[in-house]
Amino acid sequence: MVTFKFMEDKAGQLKIHSTISKKARGAFLTALIEGQVQTVDQARKLRFAGFDYRPDLSSDLELVFVKQV
Repeated sequence: MVTFKFMEDKAGQLKIHSTISKKARGAFLTALIEGQVQTVDQARKLRFAGFDYRPDLSSDLELVFVKQV
């Protein structure tokens, strides 16, 4: 099972907020559906609502997406 984490980068400080995470999950699901994503590799390539995949923070079982603020 692969999990997803959504963070904000404010002046070099990575933060996780429940409100931001909730909104990001919705935008992420919308992007998955609209892009007809079927694999984890396709999910890594997604860019949505200002969030980008961060391979340096991710692992095989956890994908991290970060939004620059």
